[in-house]
Amino acid sequence: MLRIHNFLPISEVNGPGKRSVIWTQGCLKECVNCFNYIMKDISGGYIIHIEALYEKIISNKEIEGISISGGEPFLQAAEIYKLLEKIRFDSNLSILVYTGMTMEEILLEQNIKKNLDFIDVLVAGPYIDKLKKSGSIISSSNQNIHLLTDRYSIEDFNWPESEITITHNGMIIITGTKPVAMD
Repeated sequence: MLRIHNFLPISEVNGPGKRSVIWTQGCLKECVNCFNYIMKDISGGYIIHIEALYEKIISNKEIEGISISGGEPFLQAAEIYKLLEKIRFDSNLSILVYTGMTMEEILLEQNIKKNLDFIDVLVAGPYIDKLKKSGSIISSSNQNIHLLTDRYSIEDFNWPESEITITHNGMIIITGTKPVAMD
């Protein structure tokens, strides 16, 4: 089971092409002006069975991949591993993960490091507000894009900065690397 904040069946601003997006719940970092601050509470969000989440993902025939963000996905490294393993072996979907950890931190933790075997693109590093960046897959200039497979090249990372989705039940989801302000 995985604790998530939300699932978006389709997005065009959270990685190359059309992707499903999973926002995990829980983060221990204290990034100033974090856009996803509501995802910090490790007991927030809701629990979903990995198999049920996988079925939601693969039922969408329009997507080419998934993006996992947070919160901090690797706070649930074992659960993320199970999901990524299933996606990698049972589908042809690409996998992109956003993390507030650096690659150096990931490589020190075997239970987190093994997730790299299934990830095509890793965006790594904490958000630093004074290094804020827009127009890119990264949200602050200290973050790094790690192309872990040859599925994508850096030229594939050019898309709109923000997106607003209104779900069938009226929920508004604002996402992207430069989310629009709602005043």
